Amino acid sequence: MVARRAVPKGGDCGAHDWYRQSTELDACYHCRVTRPHETMTPADELLDELERATRAGSAAAESAVLERIRDGSAHVVPSDRPAR
Repeated sequence: MVARRAVPKGGDCGAHDWYRQSTELDACYHCRVTRPHETMTPADELLDELERATRAGSAAAESAVLERIRDGSAHVVPSDRPAR
């Protein structure tokens, strides 16, 4: 049997990974920061998944993100951390 214990979220992690907390709010998995819920288009959802995969080390996802930046269907937001 595995014991599960809730770990309290910290302050602002600076690298938010959002989930829909309620009909009005998105919340970060890592910290206590919330934002008004933003409806995403399927293209936005795909780009979000590609960005997560790139941060996790997927070369194929990184290539797909870079191609979208080159063709203008995605852009880099200066306040975001660079993908590694």
